Amino acid sequence: MCHILRKIDSRAVLDVLGAMEQMGKSIGQIAFEAYREAVGKVAYDGTLIPEWEEVADKVRIGWAMAAQAVIEYSWTSSIESILDVEEDA
Repeated sequence: MCHILRKIDSRAVLDVLGAMEQMGKSIGQIAFEAYREAVGKVAYDGTLIPEWEEVADKVRIGWAMAAQAVIEYSWTSSIESILDVEEDA
């Protein structure tokens, strides 16, 4: 059953990601900018982290994939928690 939920979740997540991109920012950009702000715009080696528009496509893709993985994990975990509660009731 969880395998089926994961397929459903992936489609729903992709819908949400698409809607976010239509609003002006991709999920990768949102995650990148949050990280950039959290570390004071400074990388581990003391150099400034560039703006989203300045990073390479490879970096943008990496941030998008990482953000999507977190969303899928949290979505699946939430659904599984709900199912666990329903089974206990």
